[in-house]
Amino acid sequence: MILLFIVLILLTVLFWLAYHITGAILKACFWLFVRLPITLITWVLAVACCCTLILIPVGLWLFKLGGKILIPG
Repeated sequence: MILLFIVLILLTVLFWLAYHITGAILKACFWLFVRLPITLITWVLAVACCCTLILIPVGLWLFKLGGKILIPG
């Protein structure tokens, strides 16, 4: 009976650890495959807008937007 409890405790710890590792990997993949490309496209558009004199405020706004997409908060 004690052995059953020990096995259940070990399984619980193992599943808890796997759950948190899987969440961290999914978060990293979302950042790498979704946020980073959107940010890079936004920054490329910002550079293009900053090259023209009249669109410099829009370019600066796009740089800030890309930074907020990449690192929210």
